[in-house]
Amino acid sequence: MNNQPPINPYHILNVDKSAQQDEIKKAWKSAAQKLHPDNQDTGDSDQYCLVAEAYDVIGNPVRRKHYDETGLTEMLPPVEERVDDALASLANQVIMKILNPQPVIDPITRQPRPSNLDFNVDIVQACKEQVKNDIRTLSVTDQGLQEAIAMIEVLQSRVSTTAKNNVVEAVLEEKIRRMTHQFNMNADTHALFNAIEKRLDLYSDKQGLLQ
Repeated sequence: MNNQPPINPYHILNVDKSAQQDEIKKAWKSAAQKLHPDNQDTGDSDQYCLVAEAYDVIGNPVRRKHYDETGLTEMLPPVEERVDDALASLANQVIMKILNPQPVIDPITRQPRPSNLDFNVDIVQACKEQVKNDIRTLSVTDQGLQEAIAMIEVLQSRVSTTAKNNVVEAVLEEKIRRMTHQFNMNADTHALFNAIEKRLDLYSDKQGLLQ
């Protein structure tokens, strides 16, 4: 999953969100011609890549609709196609914890000493507990994002200026856009965690790890 800050394709191409596809294409051609690395006067390879990425998103009606609805520039494969890889990653994380237990504090010396491996551990149950903890953590994060967005919206309603450009409001709007993007990414992660839980119901570990 891409953790890079989200881009705003409309802002990058300097078009309105209600722009027609031909307007977007025209804006892309103009920006591409100006920023192309072969242009010795105004070429900029980094900016060219950025406008190309923006056009890839909103220049395609299907991807544009997805972005408008979710705020996500990526179209991820269906959860069902990703659940096995996600479960493998979770299981590896859990197994590493089992094989490397936290040291315990010796009651006499007060010094940490290695813990013994628990040969009776249930790897499937450990995975289920881990994914439940991950879901709880994500839910707390989502609650924080929702509260922050609500707070910013309140601040937006209080900002007024006679200046030509309302810079403060623009900053607040960008904050909301980024937080909404993260919230939507988290929604996908929630769906993936739920799929992992269902997939784990197909597993059992009656004898424990390493037996």
